[in-house]
This record gives sequence, structure tokens and C-alpha cells, in this order.
Amino acid sequence: MKILSGLIFLFLYLLLSGSLNAQEGYPGDPILPIQQHQSPLFGKDVVIHDIETENQDQVKICSAFNGWLYAAYSYYNTLYNCPAIHVLKSTDNGITWDSINEIFSIPTDSSLFLDLAVIGDSISNLKLFISFNVSNGTPYSNVGYVDRFNGVTGVWEDILLQDNFCYRISLSSDGMYPASNSHPHSLGILYSAHNYISNNRDTIVFLSSSNGGMSLDNKQILAITGNKYHKVALAYGRSPSWNSGRYFAAWEEKATYNSMNGHIYTAHSNPYFNSGFTTPICLDSIDPSAINRGRNPAIACQYNNMDNDSSNLTEVVLFDKYISSNHKYNIEGFYNLQAANHTNFKKLTISNSGDRYCISNND
Repeated sequence: MKILSGLIFLFLYLLLSGSLNAQEGYPGDPILPIQQHQSPLFGKDVVIHDIETENQDQVKICSAFNGWLYAAYSYYNTLYNCPAIHVLKSTDNGITWDSINEIFSIPTDSSLFLDLAVIGDSISNLKLFISFNVSNGTPYSNVGYVDRFNGVTGVWEDILLQDNFCYRISLSSDGMYPASNSHPHSLGILYSAHNYISNNRDTIVFLSSSNGGMSLDNKQILAITGNKYHKVALAYGRSPSWNSGRYFAAWEEKATYNSMNGHIYTAHSNPYFNSGFTTPICLDSIDPSAINRGRNPAIACQYNNMDNDSSNLTEVVLFDKYISSNHKYNIEGFYNLQAANHTNFKKLTISNSGDRYCISNND
């Protein structure tokens, strides 16, 4: 009995003497630090820029080859009375953040939709790319931009893209695994646009750079429709057996500009990052309950020095699926374990018990 009581006491002592904080330097430190330099992990929030007077929105974050982090968010600047974008950088794993730029030249009645990408394998060629859409909420009012900044100083360098009828933009880069025919790295830009020249139809456009984002030297039209394109998503994929590198795209197609739901498509460049794209696959058609009920696509691809168990690379696409019985949304997903050269998509099982979830708000 004494032995049992002693064990219980020892267990309670160990439980109370350490806490669930995952951050060295806070009360109740773990016995072994989880990460060098006290980078917050799981247990503590990372505060990027705590300004009570700013209504911060559209936050995006990305990382460079050396672990530097970049963040950007939109807010309304009361000094200049216009929407603005605040750009920050962290060189210590997200513990502290420094402001490196702010973008102010935006019409006062506009909303912003952001994305980030970074390119470079050394401090000397480190570049940050910010895409943003300016919209006053009316059809065909969107203007899309992609700007290049110095990744060290944050100084603006150039406008890579300006499209006066651009709905949404998604950025991606090849990170630490450069595409085989890029010099030294590639940048991918995917966007949806309204094209009056093409019989009043919408288009999905892919642009890329093979020279580290210094210029755009490849343009492709992935799809054209008499309906409406809106949200887009882009990811880079690469594995040792498919080391040339490819860009994987996903987008939504709706019946009208104001439609809540529609179809979800995906395609990818093949066999190189700047090659022609495969025939688009309508993912929601795979599941009869999801047909024409999708919105807000999100995409992720494997890019590293390891093949998956199918000697290939993996693609995953998620989207919101409308459930008419309760007028809410579940998350629908599909994956392809042979994404480099096959269209073997399978449904991804996601638990949707209890409350219904959305990937993002449908703006």
C-alpha cells in the first residue's frame, strides 16, 4: 500500500512540476526545450504585430531558404484614409517581427486579397513577392497586382503583373527544390480574370518566371468559360523521381458572379514547371453529393527529396461543400498519390461531426 501511495505521489509531483507550455522561458518550462532560440510551438500564440487601432485582415505568411519568415496583412490606414498593406519580417523563428514596408496607393473604397511567395538561395538573391487584388465589390471592378521586393530590406523593386480585370491571384515558388530548367529559381502565378476580348468570357491564367522572379517569361491560358471563375490556388510539386518540378493549380467555376457554389477543377504543368498544363479534372464530379456545390479551393503538393509510397508525389485539394439539408458547409477533399503523371484522385475522408467547417469565408 505504501508503494502504491508513493507512486501516486510521484506521478502527481511530476504532473504539477511541469506544465504543458511548449515554450522555454515561460513559467512551468518543460524539462527539455523543444526548439532552439525559444521559438513558440503550439503552447503560445505568435503575435506578429499587435496594434489595437488596426483592424488587421487577410494575413499571409511564408518562409525563405534560411528560415526567415515574412508576413503581410491588410488594414485601413487612418492617416492616409485608405486601405494599406503592412509587410513584416522575422529572422528569429517568429519571436520578433520588424516592419519592412507598407503599401498605401490603394483606392479608398476597396477591399484587398493577399498572397505571398519568396524566392532565393542566398541573401544576395532573396526576393519577396506580394500579390493583391483591389476591388470595390462590384462585378469586373477588380484589379490584380504582383510586386517584387528586396527580401532583405523590403524595398519595392518592380511590378511584375497588373491586370485590370483580375478576380483572384495565388502565388507559389519552388523553394529549396528549384525546378530543373529555372535559373536559379521559378515563380508561379495563377489568376482568374474577366476577358472582354474573348467574347465576354472568363479565363484562368498561369504566368511563370524562370529567372528568379526578375521577369515573367511564360504565359498560358488554362481554361476559358462562359460562366464565372473566382477563387484560385497554386502549389509546387517535386520528388526525386519527378525532379523537373511542376506547378499544380485548382480553381472554382460558378454559374454567375454572385453564385455561392460551383465546380472545382485541378490541372498541372507537365513535364516541367513552364510546360503546358494537363486537361483539367472536375473534382466535385467524383462525388455525386458534391457536384456543383464546391467553393474556396485550397491545394497542397509534396515537394522534397523523397518519393511517396507510390514512387510519385502527392497532391491534395480541399474545398467547401454545401450541404443543402442544413444550409451549411462541410470540408470535401481529394488526393492523388500519382499526381505527376496520373489522374487517380480519391476522396479524402474528413470528419465533419458536430459543427460544420469552412476553409475560408466566401467573400
